[in-house]
Amino acid sequence: MNGGALARLLAATPSLQPQLAQLERAARSTAAVLVLGEAGSGRSTLARAMHAASARAGGPLVEVDVAAIPADAPSPAEAHAFLDFLMDPAIAAANSNFVGAPNAVPASRPLLRRELTEDPSLYPPPEVADRLYVDRMPGPEAQRARARAWTRFVADDYR
Repeated sequence: MNGGALARLLAATPSLQPQLAQLERAARSTAAVLVLGEAGSGRSTLARAMHAASARAGGPLVEVDVAAIPADAPSPAEAHAFLDFLMDPAIAAANSNFVGAPNAVPASRPLLRRELTEDPSLYPPPEVADRLYVDRMPGPEAQRARARAWTRFVADDYR
């Protein structure tokens, strides 16, 4: 395994060495990894480092950024208005152009910088896009089994 990317990521922080070992084990596995965290927490950097250290490093890394409204949000109407604002094609394009990442608003595409729309890793050509798929969400029993397996993995009790 190429742990160099992960080692460089956390090597200066001795207190995080146990977490580095967990990340290296996860990178060696064939499991899909979900990285959660607040904005600015470094989850994208971590995901890219794990991908670079994995056997899948030569393939695509799928990053999904999700905005969600908690069920108990104090101002759901304002939250919906904000999400509507973000989905406006001009705003979505401005955000994509700023961060250099694709978005899920098809009407924004004509407003994107050319180097984004021509990057096949961001906007795959039709012959590639036609072969892409998203796994379906497993049922409750499979989700529980996965949660138990992950808990054992994190607890270093995976046998």
